[in-house]
This record gives sequence, structure tokens and C-alpha cells, in this order.
Amino acid sequence: MRSFTKGFLKLVAWVVGILLVFVAVMRIFFVDMAVVGHNGMAPTMEAGDTILIWRHGEPKDLGDITICDHPVNAGELVMGRVVGKPGMVVEADSRHRLVVAGSIPDIDWQGSDHFVDTVEGTEDDYRRGVAVFGNVDHLLWVRDGAEFRMRSVEVQEGEIFLLGDNRTYVGQDSRYFGTIDPATCHGTVFMRLVPASDSPNDLGNGYLDIIH
Repeated sequence: MRSFTKGFLKLVAWVVGILLVFVAVMRIFFVDMAVVGHNGMAPTMEAGDTILIWRHGEPKDLGDITICDHPVNAGELVMGRVVGKPGMVVEADSRHRLVVAGSIPDIDWQGSDHFVDTVEGTEDDYRRGVAVFGNVDHLLWVRDGAEFRMRSVEVQEGEIFLLGDNRTYVGQDSRYFGTIDPATCHGTVFMRLVPASDSPNDLGNGYLDIIH
């Protein structure tokens, strides 16, 4: 019995060691880690979430969530979902719906959430929906009493348009800072490693969540 226990513990030690080496290699060569600083991507991500980013450079697909250098403020980063690529027109129609290249992404409205924004010091009710966009289905929010608005933008060659999933959040996507050079992007977000530890909200966010 003692020899079995020793052998089992040795196996566990080997497995843990291999996993630690694997994590270290991924961290050094392939993956970056960041903490979300605002709620422009809520409910997909909340301020305080620790996220993982594939360090593979330029985003390729509509629907990708990417982190890039701020186009105006040196040293700052921006994050959003790619909704426009070169040649596409991104705009809002008269019913305050997102229109991309003449198409309106389908949204399945599923109810409402009450959310306390600990960064802005506000709390509001939001309509929650699931949008079918690009290669992903993703959550989005529109604050009660607010409407999605933006001017029409034609994305130029060598640029992308980023939009937050919190559609009525102010100041943190291409509606405010303009389009982005994808060469300045650091990679795409793919996982929530750790949810915000001090959040008063219950969004169902957990450890090791795959992010779409």
C-alpha cells in the first residue's frame, strides 16, 4: 500500500511538473495576460476580469475580440470586437440597429440584467441579446432608455472598426477613437482566466471561460 501511494504521488508530481512547463512555454511564446479596465465589452467581459490573449498579431475574422494600441493616445490600449474590415460601411439605421456592409446582424433578445459599473460608479438595467456575427454568436447589451447610435463610417484599406459589446457604453470603441491599423493589434482574446474578484454583479462569469 505504501509503495502504491508513493508511486501515485510521484505520478501526480510528474503531471503537475509537465503542466507547469506547458503553461510557462505558452506564457512565454504564445499567450499574453491582461486585466479588463472598463465595461465597454460587458456582459462578455467585466472590468476586473483577467483574460488571456493569443499573441498572433493581426485579427483576421469578423467577430474577433482584439487588443490594440490606441490610435491617438500613445501608451494606451483599446479593446473591441471587429465589426468592419476594408471596404465595408459600418453604420446605424433609423431603428438604431447595427448595419455592416448593408446587412443587419440577427439579435435574439433574451431578457434584461441589472448591472453595477464599479468603474463609472453607476448602475443601470440593460437589454441582453445574442448576436449572430461573423463566425461567432456573442452577448451584447443596450442600456434601457438608450439607443445605439453612430455615424456612417466606410472602413479604409489597412484599417478595422472595433465595437464594444456594451453598445451604449461611451468612449471605448471606434465610434469615438476612429478605426484601427490591425498591425498595431497584439492578438485576440480567447479566455477568461479569472473573473473579477470584487464584482457585485452575477453575470455567470467563471474561471477558464472560453470567450466568443
